[in-house]
Amino acid sequence: MKNRFLVCLLLIAAVSCNTRPQGEYAFEDTPFSVIPYPSSVQLQEGFYELTGTTVFVDKAFGEEGLEVAGGLASRLKEVSGYKSKVKSSVPERFGSGVCFLKGELPGESYNLEIGESGVTVTASCKAGLFNAVHTLMQMLPASFFNPSTTGARYRVQYAQIEDSPRFKYRGVLIDSGRHFFTADEIKRCLDVMALYKVNRFHWHLTEDQGWRLEIKKYPRLTEVGSIRKETQVAHWRDSLDHKEHGGFYTQDQIRDVVAYAAARGITVIP
Repeated sequence: MKNRFLVCLLLIAAVSCNTRPQGEYAFEDTPFSVIPYPSSVQLQEGFYELTGTTVFVDKAFGEEGLEVAGGLASRLKEVSGYKSKVKSSVPERFGSGVCFLKGELPGESYNLEIGESGVTVTASCKAGLFNAVHTLMQMLPASFFNPSTTGARYRVQYAQIEDSPRFKYRGVLIDSGRHFFTADEIKRCLDVMALYKVNRFHWHLTEDQGWRLEIKKYPRLTEVGSIRKETQVAHWRDSLDHKEHGGFYTQDQIRDVVAYAAARGITVIP
């Protein structure tokens, strides 16, 4: 069930997030595999290696820029074994590393330039930086997403990329009312959603099959309403599995998930 759920989420993200105008690009035309496909991609010969990379952040981004940079540096450090650092200013002569520059771009848009001197991201806000970082992450080898990977080398192809979301609202619904997923499972889904630039999470929390939200004034909503004795498993009403199913989220867990989503550029809609 869990694996099917994640596969379905990936398929939804691939279909719903496509930012490119219909017919403008075909995935088979290029080895560049990023979902959703950016608005404009120009690949060039050569690769830049990201191990031990310093991330420079334009002061104009403030704490939000440092937060995005810190997440990238932390992940690079985790998988490469090198110490990736974050610096809250951009040197006059940018030599090597990843550089976040403040630019006049609309909303979640970004420009990503990868060359011999490193990676330069231009965006106007945290959301743009976040989208650029996730494009960069998808350009890396798949081992970048394996927590057990250490000491690998990570290279990205030289490229000039311009991107802007085709749709402002890019959402996924998870129905915890009918089937309960733990808070940790929801967080895993949020990580996948962020990677594919999904920015709205519709969290279905109450249904006749289960009440999932803790209301302290009415405890029996979760004591009784969060558990059902059996589940219908086919189209006819007497096809029951005779297995108890239930669970609910505490208010602290809800707050934690909302904060986790916000840190990944996702708005939770209960």
